[in-house]
Amino acid sequence: MRGGDRIRALVEMIPPGSRVADIGTDHALLPRILLEEGRATFCIATEINPAALNRRRTRIGDHPLPGSIEFRAGDGLAPLRPNDRLDVIVLAGIGARTQCRILSSPALAGLGAGRLVLQPQGDPAVLRRWLAGNRYRIAQERLLHLRGFFHLTLAAEPEGRTAPETDPDLTTADLMAAGPCLVRSGDPVVRKYWEFQLSRLLRLEAGNPGGPGGKQAARDREQAERILETLPPDKL
Repeated sequence: MRGGDRIRALVEMIPPGSRVADIGTDHALLPRILLEEGRATFCIATEINPAALNRRRTRIGDHPLPGSIEFRAGDGLAPLRPNDRLDVIVLAGIGARTQCRILSSPALAGLGAGRLVLQPQGDPAVLRRWLAGNRYRIAQERLLHLRGFFHLTLAAEPEGRTAPETDPDLTTADLMAAGPCLVRSGDPVVRKYWEFQLSRLLRLEAGNPGGPGGKQAARDREQAERILETLPPDKL
């Protein structure tokens, strides 16, 4: 797939014709694809390092794009302004806790973006709890299994909801760990992920029986078993 599966997962969660900010743009690959494919009419690509950003700007300058792209240096949401009229803010390639820190900026509400597209590295439950606690609804989730690693991409939208997601067979904590959209998706990758987690937790539990690490592994293993029980079986 052009740009790689992880980039494509981001692209596919951005509505066509959006105005998009890519925070920590790296090589600016995502804005380039969005503009070329019409998923975006305007992009802001940010980096905290001005020198790195200038290199990206120079490279883009050699390849004219439809629409408009602006490069801005700064940390987190600081380079963004309400008059950018953003539809989507993208955070990818950084840890969930860092994403939560960035999104906790008071500037977020003033930007007016109707969708967050997030690709956290680790700790997905931390990110989902932040979204739920800040009245965001998870609209889409996709789990990829690439070269032995699992990668989550999700889209969330402000909904003003106060009630947490519920499931007849899972606790709220279980849903934050598993993802409300993923557990209902029927995607076999989700079962594969939780089978991998269960195997890992059984090893941790056996390696430290009675110790703090073993006790935590046992609690996490029980959660993994509950989640697996709700997922459809593998098709032969």
